[in-house]
Amino acid sequence: MYDACLERMARVVGRSGRAPNDVLNDFSDFSSHHLAGAHFLLGDGSVRLISDEVDLEVYRGLTTRASGETVTLPE
Repeated sequence: MYDACLERMARVVGRSGRAPNDVLNDFSDFSSHHLAGAHFLLGDGSVRLISDEVDLEVYRGLTTRASGETVTLPE
C-alpha cells in the first residue's frame, strides 16, 4: 500500500542507499541537480559538496551517527 506520509518523511530525512545522484536512486535517496555531487549541511553548520564518486562505505558512515564515525573532509 502506498503511504504518502512515509514518502514525504523519507524526502526530508533521506537515506544513503546509493551514492548521491546515482542513476538507480530511489525517491528517498539523496540527490541534487549539481553535476558533481550533492550539498549536505553538516553538524558544525558548514555546507559541503559530497561527490558522486564518494566511497559508498564512507558515505554511509557520514549519514549515520550510530557508529560514531569521524571523518575529515577535503577543504
